[in-house]
Amino acid sequence: MDIGAEFDLPKTFENTLHEQIRKLIEGLPKDLQTSSGSASTKGLSSELCDLHQVLNYDLVHGISRLVRREITSHFRQLDAYPQLVEPVEETILQRLRALRAYWSKPSEDNVATADAQSSQFNKCPACILATIAGNKDILCNLRVVVHSRTQTRRNQHPRKLTLFINHCINRFSPAEADDVRRTSNQLALGMKRARKACVKAYLRDCQIDPSATSRMKRHRRRRRRRHCHQSHDSRKRGTSPYIRTRPGDERRKELD
Repeated sequence: MDIGAEFDLPKTFENTLHEQIRKLIEGLPKDLQTSSGSASTKGLSSELCDLHQVLNYDLVHGISRLVRREITSHFRQLDAYPQLVEPVEETILQRLRALRAYWSKPSEDNVATADAQSSQFNKCPACILATIAGNKDILCNLRVVVHSRTQTRRNQHPRKLTLFINHCINRFSPAEADDVRRTSNQLALGMKRARKACVKAYLRDCQIDPSATSRMKRHRRRRRRRHCHQSHDSRKRGTSPYIRTRPGDERRKELD
């Protein structure tokens, strides 16, 4: 995947690029815009190029941060145990690692990215999102890794990055969008198996580390808090017909 080839945009395409990213940002789902205000002087930043200064910087930067975090910190276990990753999944990971060049100089990236000519890119978050949004292969691979760490259960609230990816995919033709979704769903199964194997190996090896116990305790506390919040939300929405009282009491039906 030659992601560097998309950096060299002719000058005549600047207005088209601006229009595409403007429509992309304005058409994002409301769940992605809940914590961001409208574009104003407060939202302007030197990180945005002159072409994209009118956009909502907080929103653009927030989505860019989610993409960057997905291909860096969420790859920790996958990067640490490459022997547990199959060739198909490794190819996907390698292509996504090449995207790190969007945010860093080649010398700062630990992964060799010969096809990523980041020196030709201006590091504008809006330009980065426009490049990603127009590449079906990148969107497919991002959807694979996001789904591989998403629990498959009912009433699972979609991740914000998933909302962005799906919104970008839906901008293609229905046939192309269906193909991307179908392919990513299939590949996500293998990536999920690889991620589980790497996480299991990581937790096993951490037992030797003296600080592993405290980390596991923090992990359990976070899981308990999430479970409590989800249970509270379910009762508030009325999705659970029963609630438990103190031990020894019978289960009673929740009053309307």
